[in-house]
Amino acid sequence: MKTFEASRLSDGNKVFPAKIDIDNFGVTLKIPGLLGGKEKTLSYQQISSVSIDTPMVGYSKITFDTLGFDRIIATGFSKDDAQEIKQMVQQGISGSRGGGGSHHAGGNSGSPQVIVHEAPKTAEQILAEAEAEKVKHQIEMEKKAARDKSDKEFFDSIKKNWKAITVVIIIAIIGFGIFSYFNGNAKQDDAKLSQQLEQIEDKVKLSIQSGDQDKALELANQLVHPSHKEMESQKFDTWSGYPKYDEYWSKKREEYKTQIMAMGDKPELKQPEVKIEEQPIKEEINDEVPVENITETDTTNN
Repeated sequence: MKTFEASRLSDGNKVFPAKIDIDNFGVTLKIPGLLGGKEKTLSYQQISSVSIDTPMVGYSKITFDTLGFDRIIATGFSKDDAQEIKQMVQQGISGSRGGGGSHHAGGNSGSPQVIVHEAPKTAEQILAEAEAEKVKHQIEMEKKAARDKSDKEFFDSIKKNWKAITVVIIIAIIGFGIFSYFNGNAKQDDAKLSQQLEQIEDKVKLSIQSGDQDKALELANQLVHPSHKEMESQKFDTWSGYPKYDEYWSKKREEYKTQIMAMGDKPELKQPEVKIEEQPIKEEINDEVPVENITETDTTNN
């Protein structure tokens, strides 16, 4: 099979260039269009003639006339490609009506070919085949018309209800935005609460180290997280994924409570009593005579 592609510089071939595939059985034409174009496969028996228009400047036009079908025109091919396409198609037409064994898709081949000659077809056979192809083409056209009708009804319904559809789309966008906003806030709240629980956890550890069982138990009971969402800040596990907030802190709480309750089973160490001996306070005797007494004595003597 050999494929010819139109130039993208030519009109109508900028996005989807026309293509022509030629093989031993016929020609497949892919003509570009607004919605991707259309594709048509023709056997050599369906092609009545092929002609080309090769201007001095510009690109060539190839016209396929068919038996019982529409005329198919492909544009945008170089002059050399157009001439080669015409030659190969004419060889295919001659081969199909003369026996079909002498045509080769590559055009040129140095290998020997086996030519099988068959009896030429009668006019009745050609007409019967043309009639069958015509019926087949009619069925394809009916299917295409049904598809086109369905597409038209779909687009017409969109045009008719475009206001309602626009409102629905806007509501959906707003709803998605609100959901994303609250979901983001919920994640921040969950992470913030988890950080507060980590601070309480540090206090639990300090209370355990200091031996304050009641304080440690009171703090451990506060290690509760209501969210069942994933803790993306923790290590990812291959089997279970990220841990959940409530499961993670519930496990922590029970571990600390077990550790705290075990503190009460340990025997208390008695501190040795320190006896303080009281020593008697010695009263100092003051031999000094009061000044008043001395004054009175001196007065008497005088």
